[in-house]
Amino acid sequence: MNTHRLILIGLALLNLSSCGTLGGQRWGASAFQDINMAHIQKVALTSLNSPQVYLSAGLAAVLAISNQDKKIQSWAVRRNPLFDNAPNATKLSDILHTLIGVETFATGLLTPSGKGNKQWIYAKAKGMGAEFVAWQTTLGMTLFLKKITKRHRPNNFDRESFPSGHSSSSFALANLSNQNIKAFKLSPPMTVGLQGANTLLASTVAWARVEGNNHFPVDILVGASLGHFISNFVFYMLMGPNYSQSIVSLGPIDDGYKLSYQQTF
Repeated sequence: MNTHRLILIGLALLNLSSCGTLGGQRWGASAFQDINMAHIQKVALTSLNSPQVYLSAGLAAVLAISNQDKKIQSWAVRRNPLFDNAPNATKLSDILHTLIGVETFATGLLTPSGKGNKQWIYAKAKGMGAEFVAWQTTLGMTLFLKKITKRHRPNNFDRESFPSGHSSSSFALANLSNQNIKAFKLSPPMTVGLQGANTLLASTVAWARVEGNNHFPVDILVGASLGHFISNFVFYMLMGPNYSQSIVSLGPIDDGYKLSYQQTF
């Protein structure tokens, strides 16, 4: 299988296994409460140990070390396998990025946060506030890294190529939206289908930045990793220790690797 196809498949799988559940509470009610250092440390380690974080970062490292980064980018711009041309790819990346943001806001509003108006408004404001802080922190860290690394974009427009802001933002928003969807308590096939659609949107945004001649593959992969880690860490930290969390992790054992599922309350 070609390397560029592996990138697309990898991006499409990264966002499916991290989600939050309510545990019988009103969504958002636990936000900004009982936050302590033990909780912060636990959330940081759990978020960092997520395959969505280190697999995308690992693939980025492989592409960089093997000198495939610029080759794949050149191929993508020359062939445009998903889009007709670079301007179309750039335009679509902006449109889909906005769509993910709107969907995250909409799914946040639709989460069950109590029946009373005061309860609903209070819990909703806290929960969506936590998501907003998680998203903005992702954007802030992305901009910080851009200023430090100063990597030229492939189109030489500026020196803010690494990491991709569209990718980190899209995967952070998709991750937050997927957590909202999990709170709906839909059937498993419906939940996975909606979450998969979110992931596909984020992956399309990221890849469109490559075909649009705005980024290299390493930029979007690191952006995806950054978006996953920061959105998970900040969101779960702010939602407090009473908000349940389910995480899929991959770790080494004596004779191979173990894929584990963890549910915390």
